Amino acid sequence: MGSLSASPALVLAWSAVEPHRVGEVAFVPEGAKDVTFGRGRDDLMFVRQRPGSIALRPPLEGDGISRQQLRLRPSGEGLEIERIGRCPMLVNGERTDRVRVEAGDAVLLPSNVLFFVVNRPRVFRKLTEFSFSDMPRFGEIDRFGIVGESPAAWDLREAASRADRTAPAAPAASVETAAPVAAHAAPMADDLQSRREDVPLVMRHVLRDLARTNPNFLSRFITERGEVRIDGGLVASLLRGAIAHSMPHIERILWAAISESVDDTIAHSPEPRSFPTGPRSETLPIVDPTCERVREALESCHGSVAKAARLLGLRTRYELYRLLKKYKLEAIPRHDD
Repeated sequence: MGSLSASPALVLAWSAVEPHRVGEVAFVPEGAKDVTFGRGRDDLMFVRQRPGSIALRPPLEGDGISRQQLRLRPSGEGLEIERIGRCPMLVNGERTDRVRVEAGDAVLLPSNVLFFVVNRPRVFRKLTEFSFSDMPRFGEIDRFGIVGESPAAWDLREAASRADRTAPAAPAASVETAAPVAAHAAPMADDLQSRREDVPLVMRHVLRDLARTNPNFLSRFITERGEVRIDGGLVASLLRGAIAHSMPHIERILWAAISESVDDTIAHSPEPRSFPTGPRSETLPIVDPTCERVREALESCHGSVAKAARLLGLRTRYELYRLLKKYKLEAIPRHDD
């Protein structure tokens, strides 16, 4: 889809009050010299952009966002952004009031919203292989195991559909069956380096899956609507870093953040050892779960060391025995251990 003319745009990467809207995108209207973004304003329209459709969405909300919060001006392949409202603005972690941004930059309005700057076509090209009967709900996993709404994600679906034409028809995927349904698509779906804007959607999918399989362990992070509370700074860290290039990497990072979060929101750790950088990082350093996390896992698994070890992401139960000794904890012996 990169062959069509691309324009700078803002992808909603995180929202404190509207997490279900992550993945929506906004362009400065063609021909406009500038546009104002603010709470409840429709000057900068967000859309759900998919092949064959563009669905207009309501203005974004956020108690800390002013009615006139940001002024955006096109600037070549980027955007000039000026803060004109009360909420502070952080671009790539640095506080600023006026800056030029390009694809790959993260614009955070703390406690409110996070935008990721991209260059993408205003209209996606038509797909020829993908069957619209396979269309997942916006932002959800599809039967090929792909999560994402970027042009690259739709290119992956097109390629997976082409490869799947000669294979027997497969049932719609659940979280458990999505990966095996189309094994040929898994390596493509797993590589997020070429579609960084999909990282927040993958994070949301992983967190909801973890909450489903470990409800007691993650209960304090789950809202009344079933969403998992996550800090925008953590999302920004993964968007700007070089390690979130597969779903397993993201899951490991989230587990580390979960173990170190002290309130009802999953937040990024100040310890750099949890978030190594480097474009060729293949593995993450091993970070021991905290004493509190080990204790919660044992309680959640009713004392089963084997189950608690799996819940903690440990390779064997013997790693958990080492932690029990380290933290001077005791587990109730069970026959299934």
